Amino acid sequence: MSFEIPRESFPAKIRTVEIDATADDGGTRSGTVTLGGVSTLPFHSFEGEMPNPPVIAMEVFDTPPKRYLRTLLDYFGDVVAKPGAMAKKCVEEYGAEMNSLRRDGKFNETLIRDSRSDRYVVAEASDTETGRNIFISQNDIINIMRAKAAIFSACTLLTKNIGISIDDIDRIYVAGGFGSRLNFDKAITIGLFPDMGTDKCEYLGNTSLQGAYLALLSAQHRTDLSQIANNLTYIDLSTESDYMNQYTGALFLPHTDVNLFPSVRGMLRATARARESSPQFE
Repeated sequence: MSFEIPRESFPAKIRTVEIDATADDGGTRSGTVTLGGVSTLPFHSFEGEMPNPPVIAMEVFDTPPKRYLRTLLDYFGDVVAKPGAMAKKCVEEYGAEMNSLRRDGKFNETLIRDSRSDRYVVAEASDTETGRNIFISQNDIINIMRAKAAIFSACTLLTKNIGISIDDIDRIYVAGGFGSRLNFDKAITIGLFPDMGTDKCEYLGNTSLQGAYLALLSAQHRTDLSQIANNLTYIDLSTESDYMNQYTGALFLPHTDVNLFPSVRGMLRATARARESSPQFE
């Protein structure tokens, strides 16, 4: 009795991505790595196409991890504090085709080191009214990065879905406690808001309370609110195929594509020129 393997087909494909660029394409790499293009589950080549084989990628740390497995230290203990040497070892000894640099080391100033995390001291205890240090930790920065990435990527997808660009936006209204102390210049600098000028950003205050107040006192406002609600377009970001691409791209300061932030790009270039002309860099 013959047996026929049941096959399932998938109508879509994983996006094909080419990583790095050679000198001919304006890059500095000796070669590129192409991933994706798959139209089936891993190892199910009998059901679809797998044009680009999987590659071996290894993780390199810019600072020694606090919780590194002892087993791994047997192999990387001599280079775990040297990211360049560690990346070379991954390629030459263990056959890595790509290295992923994990950038955990951000602080280079006064630190408090404890069991939780390294914390940067913003103000010493002697300079505060509470008599305690004011500090920010690496986890605080990570959480800020994730929040700003979610906000910017949502804004990008919303404009894309309704067929407009960031330049078509006339105003950005910020409400609630979130915006009460928000510096719009800095919000654009870190990539929280699109680079569209602070003159287009406006803080409205506690709009939920004000809206409830107006709805209770005015029949016209209740009618207006109902019309606005009926005209809303709901977009579920969790079902958007491009959301994670947008989100991961925004997990940098200000963004992996700095061309989206021309004012920030200009500021960074000016800062770089000033540093190069400084006597300490001569």
